[in-house]
Amino acid sequence: MNNRFVVAAGVLTAVIFLHGDNSIAQIGWEEANGLDCPEVCAIRGQQLNPPRQLNAVSHGFHAGNGNQPINVCATNTRDGRPGINVKPFQGQCIISYGENKSEVSQFYKCLCVDRN
Repeated sequence: MNNRFVVAAGVLTAVIFLHGDNSIAQIGWEEANGLDCPEVCAIRGQQLNPPRQLNAVSHGFHAGNGNQPINVCATNTRDGRPGINVKPFQGQCIISYGENKSEVSQFYKCLCVDRN
């Protein structure tokens, strides 16, 4: 089975579960432009008409850094493979591939969800 499909299905399931009701949450990829995902989503939400509260989709917490959320991001490298955006690696998307290999990109998108 395609690993990207499994990851995408897992993220979608998490978003629906976290939304908390029977409706489907609206999710989308937003250009980061060097910002962290929570900031990207908040800014994009304020640009909508009417303004909405968009939140970065996270899939856990970085215990070694004050429990900062591990946000979902993706780049055009590695065929759009999902990665993580977490402090202290601000303005970067880290994509893991292969055994003990990773790639860092400053050009990425953040996965945002409308929790309204």
